[in-house]
Amino acid sequence: MGGFQAILSTELAAPNLPDERYLLIKAILIVGLATIGLLAWLVLRNKLFGRLFFILQFVLGIVFVIWPDLTTRLGNLIGIGRGTDFLLYLLIIFVYFSEMCILAKFRQIERRQTLMIRQMALRDATRLGKGSPTP
Repeated sequence: MGGFQAILSTELAAPNLPDERYLLIKAILIVGLATIGLLAWLVLRNKLFGRLFFILQFVLGIVFVIWPDLTTRLGNLIGIGRGTDFLLYLLIIFVYFSEMCILAKFRQIERRQTLMIRQMALRDATRLGKGSPTP
């Protein structure tokens, strides 16, 4: 049993990789997450940019299905051991980006709704001030 425990402890131990190997992926994730707000703002300003971004997601999905080893090669290039981990990191960035776009769109709709209600209230108040009944 002692040998089995030794094997398990070496397999489950954290990899003895230098911290420099993880710096690239950390930088990529931080930059990716930091630009999500900017990208969400751009999507709301420019619908073409948003459409191209979401089409890019589908194209990448198709490319990764056709050439699955590409994810592992790209992951290894930036310091990630497995292609599935690389896809997970991309998914996290895309989900946060999509969430920020939806949140920004909701806020834009709320602002429009507030302006419309305010205009209707002013219009109705003007009508009441002139003595005409509201419909």
